[in-house]
Amino acid sequence: MKWSYFIVVLAAIAVICWVTYEGGSLIYFLDTASVLLIIVLPLLMLMATYSPAEIVGCFAVAFRKEGTDLDMIEKGIHFFSLLRSYLIVTALFSFMIGFILIMANSVGTDKLSQFGGKIAISVIPIHYALALMLLVTIPFKAGLEKKKIELSRI
Repeated sequence: MKWSYFIVVLAAIAVICWVTYEGGSLIYFLDTASVLLIIVLPLLMLMATYSPAEIVGCFAVAFRKEGTDLDMIEKGIHFFSLLRSYLIVTALFSFMIGFILIMANSVGTDKLSQFGGKIAISVIPIHYALALMLLVTIPFKAGLEKKKIELSRI
């Protein structure tokens, strides 16, 4: 993993924000409950398997140029695969919570006219999870897999 990763991520976020702004407003994509579910829930689940020090170590190993052993690289690959799985499940779980709440609060009322806006909010966790997979889990896992290949050639 190269340190230029941070520049690439900032550029990707800028492109995403620009495209989003062109289509409406960034405010449509901000939801506190979704952020909490998509960030906190996977981290809590990861802590069932990894200690906080191990989590930091999995991120750090991706940036080390030397002194990294194969076991730590494989642990990092496992961590980012597990994080990806947690993000997918949490996104779908969060969507279902939102969708059930929308349906429960819309039955028998004239609130169906607000259904589109509410369903959009329930899709936001999926959006956040996909963004984290695009910007974090896929690049880190790919960087560690590349490092593992390079280490096996030595």
